[in-house]
Amino acid sequence: MKITKLSIFALLSLFITACTTPKNNDLTKDLTTLSIVEENHAVITENMEKYTLNTYIKLFSRPYFIHIVKQNRTEINEATALKIVKNYIQSRGCTAPIENEQIIKKSVDKSQLIIRLEC
Repeated sequence: MKITKLSIFALLSLFITACTTPKNNDLTKDLTTLSIVEENHAVITENMEKYTLNTYIKLFSRPYFIHIVKQNRTEINEATALKIVKNYIQSRGCTAPIENEQIIKKSVDKSQLIIRLEC
């Protein structure tokens, strides 16, 4: 009887852990309410690491949302990501100085970020 109770407890714990563990490490679902700026897609190399960047906007709104993905799926250094994103957007739509930048979302493995910029 004790073995049965222990087995049920172990299975229940395993089930709860499986249900609470994020299965999708992709942030693109968080961008579905925004419009992508197709011509701003870029792959940038910084310190021998490749990053994919895409720009999203809210129509008739000021901020840009940049989705940055480190291609080797390792953790992105936030300072490096902000530097890359600032340089990237300056040549693609920011005609004024960048006023505000925020990392608003990180993937579980921190290989993806969504950064909000105003200019």
